[in-house]
Amino acid sequence: MGKERPMEESFPMNGGNGHYSYIKNSYRQKNAVERAKSMLLRGVIENLDIEQASSSVFTIADLGCSTGPNTFIAVENIVEGVTQKYKTKSNSNLPEFQGRIHYANAPNEVGEAYSDQYAMDMESFLAARAEEIAPGGLMAMIIPGRPDGTLPSQFSLSHLFCLIEYSLIDMVNEGLVSKDKLDMFNLPMYSPSVEELRALVEKNGYFSFAEMEIHETSIPLPPAGVCRAGLESFVCKHFGTEITEQIFDRYSAKFAELPQGTAAHCSSISLFILLKRRRI
Repeated sequence: MGKERPMEESFPMNGGNGHYSYIKNSYRQKNAVERAKSMLLRGVIENLDIEQASSSVFTIADLGCSTGPNTFIAVENIVEGVTQKYKTKSNSNLPEFQGRIHYANAPNEVGEAYSDQYAMDMESFLAARAEEIAPGGLMAMIIPGRPDGTLPSQFSLSHLFCLIEYSLIDMVNEGLVSKDKLDMFNLPMYSPSVEELRALVEKNGYFSFAEMEIHETSIPLPPAGVCRAGLESFVCKHFGTEITEQIFDRYSAKFAELPQGTAAHCSSISLFILLKRRRI
């Protein structure tokens, strides 16, 4: 073979968010990634060799990424395929994917830890409300949930937090945030199953179910301001105020790269619950 010639020039796709940007004109590529999902999942499950894995850390690289959100879809599909592969082998030691800040697709014991903490928090919450509500009084709650028969790691609101997760991973790669600091950051948000929630209320004993309605909703990816309004206090406490601004600036930039009308939606179950204070 002849000597390879070095590539002296690069020809990137158009950046920015303008009319002729790659972000605004890559719908076909996005559709191709989505069409290939089933083939990718099948290929990973049937062909990935995990028997000789020497590390619990799994590395994924998207070498075809140009600019914009398409790589998020591709990498999430790969993570889903690898996770399914481990589960088909009844392997409870799922690999670690750098920077996960929520329990979705995490090892089962992580989801169980969230479930245990939620049970303790709900017990304290119900006990406190029982002291405030007169016998026969009512308490209404609207909370995110998940279908019965699913594991915590299989159904969550994790997609809503993907941009802040990606922003933090970028900052780890640039040396602005330590990997250990990111690994220790876990958003305290949990979606119980209907059965799980019912058992917690019955165990508490102070309330009975007067009404319960289940609604499936589609939640769009929140813009930076909405995400910041809900999460800034968590981010500040863990990472410090000095870099919080930069984290949400990066989030805003990533959100702006999403083509209008194509921001990912997360399917969620919303539980409306009306509890009645027992006469004890």
